[in-house]
Amino acid sequence: MNVLLVDDEDHILDYLKESIRWEEFGVTNVYSVTSAEEALYISSQVHISILVTDIRMPEKNGLELLYEMRQLHPDTKVILLSGYSEFEYAKKALQHGAVDYLLKPVTGDEVTVSLTKVADLIKVENRQKDHLTAAKDVLQVGLTRIREHLLLDLLLGKKYR
Repeated sequence: MNVLLVDDEDHILDYLKESIRWEEFGVTNVYSVTSAEEALYISSQVHISILVTDIRMPEKNGLELLYEMRQLHPDTKVILLSGYSEFEYAKKALQHGAVDYLLKPVTGDEVTVSLTKVADLIKVENRQKDHLTAAKDVLQVGLTRIREHLLLDLLLGKKYR
């Protein structure tokens, strides 16, 4: 699982990279960038499971990044960080599919709680995908067997009305 951290403040990125035990969440790679454009580039090169992004950034803000990520990579889970507790930001974040909205300055514990929620959500979704794949496989085998039996019956002269 890959995580992408996006914030225009390097000290926030450093804090998040160092204060979280990423391996406990099954994270193998943590990428960090300082702009939404860099984030979109990284996400085009590597599958990102979790995006943690600031809202207020120069050029393109975190809400715009969230919106684009939903369009390009709908399975990526997004946690937004903001130094502003404005209801409108949180409302837009949730409307565009953010999993969580944390107020800066964030603590390692707050991020850990949020990541636990996101990791659990990803596990549930992966389990559902596995079940769906298994069901499709069973249906495909069943359909193949029905065709084989129908063809055999027709070859043996059985008539259907």
